[in-house]
Amino acid sequence: MELTFKHRYEGLSDKEIVTLIITEPYDDEAATYLIYDRYEPLCKAICVRTLNGVHHLDALQSELFMLLKGKQHDWHVLSSFQWRSQLSTWLKITAYNLSLDLRKQLIENNGSNASLDEGWDEEAPNNHPLLEIPHNEEKKIEKRYNLIVLNEAIHLLDNPDQRFVLIKRLQGYSSKEVATMLQQFWAENGIVRYNSRKQIVIPDSGYIDNLFKRGYDKVKAIYKSLDR
Repeated sequence: MELTFKHRYEGLSDKEIVTLIITEPYDDEAATYLIYDRYEPLCKAICVRTLNGVHHLDALQSELFMLLKGKQHDWHVLSSFQWRSQLSTWLKITAYNLSLDLRKQLIENNGSNASLDEGWDEEAPNNHPLLEIPHNEEKKIEKRYNLIVLNEAIHLLDNPDQRFVLIKRLQGYSSKEVATMLQQFWAENGIVRYNSRKQIVIPDSGYIDNLFKRGYDKVKAIYKSLDR
């Protein structure tokens, strides 16, 4: 999309643009630039990964715009972002999960429901869901609001390993897959963890499940405080 007004925003930082968007009288053009120009490459990459190409790019960008604008059209959802991470990271996770929802609507048209409010399943922790994916239009806006609040709650976790695990599980990876990813992440960043017996920790499925459960319990408390 070619934006004739983008020169007004190209020299601004993400934070300056967000301030323009969320401050009355709400600058929708700034939001259009942010989603349809600055972060269009990010949205394209997500479309290629989850939507079989860029032919659904406009749909994803439109869904992201409406989600950030919020139910009351006051950009309340975007204003909930607290800059504990880079905006690009936050948008990537949010857009990725929106694309999964779009995939169900546009491509698969199926899938099972899951709910953030369901209890922890001690017998099958790998099957524990993180958020609801409703299949009727009535719940669509509420679900998308819940999704972005959930993402923000995860980013507010103090424990970086818990954040890593919850994000990867939210993206659909199994505990075994996340264990391998966490091992690689530690190796690449020179991170070494020790258990209570001062032995070096090598992440496995059980270790990931424990991190997930502890992080999940904290996220539920944070989620409730943010969902105002």
